[in-house]
Amino acid sequence: MSKKDMERDESMIAVLGPFELKPVGIIHSPFREHGDAPRQGRLSDVESTLEILPEFTDALQDVEHHPHLIVLYWLDLSDRATLKATSPHTGIEHGVFVTRSPDRPNPIGIGIVDLIRREGKRLILRGLDALDGTPVLDIKPYSATIDCVREKKNCSLLQPSPHLYCMRRITDESTESHFLRGEP
Repeated sequence: MSKKDMERDESMIAVLGPFELKPVGIIHSPFREHGDAPRQGRLSDVESTLEILPEFTDALQDVEHHPHLIVLYWLDLSDRATLKATSPHTGIEHGVFVTRSPDRPNPIGIGIVDLIRREGKRLILRGLDALDGTPVLDIKPYSATIDCVREKKNCSLLQPSPHLYCMRRITDESTESHFLRGEP
């Protein structure tokens, strides 16, 4: 990228200014402090409740047809000045963009969760690592066809967890991959 292109990009960012996000819900979980939450919610069987704000209840139509959801949430207690973090797995410091640290310039959390059931404007979920009171930014359906990475590439920083894997399941109607707990 040329210096001119970089300057143009920087001026575009200055014109855009800050973004305003509006929460669509709130997470109720048993996790009250940073140390309470699991490092990766997907490895936990703890249930949490995601409560949608009343003005967004209609956006839940048909959500119960999706057994897995992607939840985006704002890690409001995070340190936004942090640019480096030490991996708990390797003890090696990296830039936060190659870690899953909650402390980062824009502390957006992402969780792939199991939808246990819907109770009106409340979703009962398993596999979330958010603290109680965490604002929810968005919910999307998990699509095994789109969201499960099937190709294996060499990743020198992190090794795949032995607790998670994508598994191909052949049904009468289609072939799907599912993100599951356990050994392959």
